[in-house]
Amino acid sequence: MDQTALELAKLRAQLAVQQQAIEELRWRSAVRAVVTTPPPPAAPRPALSSMLYVAHELPAGAASAKSAAPNYTLAPGATKLACQIETAMNSDVEGYFTAKVSTNVYDTATGRHLLVPQGSTILGHDQSSALLYGNERLPTISLTLALPDGRSVELGQAPVTDQQGVAGLTGQVNNHWWRLFGAVFIGGALHGGTQALQLGLAQAGPTGQVAGGIGATGAQVTQQRLGRALDTRPTITVDSGQLCQVLLTKPLTLPALWQ
Repeated sequence: MDQTALELAKLRAQLAVQQQAIEELRWRSAVRAVVTTPPPPAAPRPALSSMLYVAHELPAGAASAKSAAPNYTLAPGATKLACQIETAMNSDVEGYFTAKVSTNVYDTATGRHLLVPQGSTILGHDQSSALLYGNERLPTISLTLALPDGRSVELGQAPVTDQQGVAGLTGQVNNHWWRLFGAVFIGGALHGGTQALQLGLAQAGPTGQVAGGIGATGAQVTQQRLGRALDTRPTITVDSGQLCQVLLTKPLTLPALWQ
């Protein structure tokens, strides 16, 4: 029995050595497979032309999102755009002027949504042709509101007022008193001289009558010229930097610049 047990012990030892050798072979084959396995291929890079083309495309839904932005209203009468005159005006030459919005303007309903930011430009027109003698205010209207983002909105001839709400703008007023006084003096002198000349020539016979007719015609021409001088309109000069307000006369609907 001792011999049999000894043989079994030898066989078991050889079997253990063989199992260890098999495990070593398995471990070496696994390491070799990991080392020799090539990395997965990289994803192909897009061509430069396609990248340039895609870069110029807008994301899907961007345009619709922009157009779907809610609009808010500035109510007429309740909204006044505080402005500062940017270009000086002279009533002798009728023309256009610009003014800068001096404060932010928010929607009428909630007062939380900015619709007209500070620095927006208003294009206006002075109506100096409507001035009459004795006027001391220059009537002005607003035509267009230009926003900083490039949009423009028609204001529909909204009146421009001073800070107290009085329509029109004022400044230095020149009524041309000396021009009117000179026209009155010259007109009176010519009228009296013409009458005296006509009376003197009427007694000189036919030749005097012809001369009197010429004198009467000259008096009429002089009166026409002097009549235009008497209709002289005042000159009103409005300096740049004057504060004013634009009173909206119609609803103005705009999207908010930011919430």
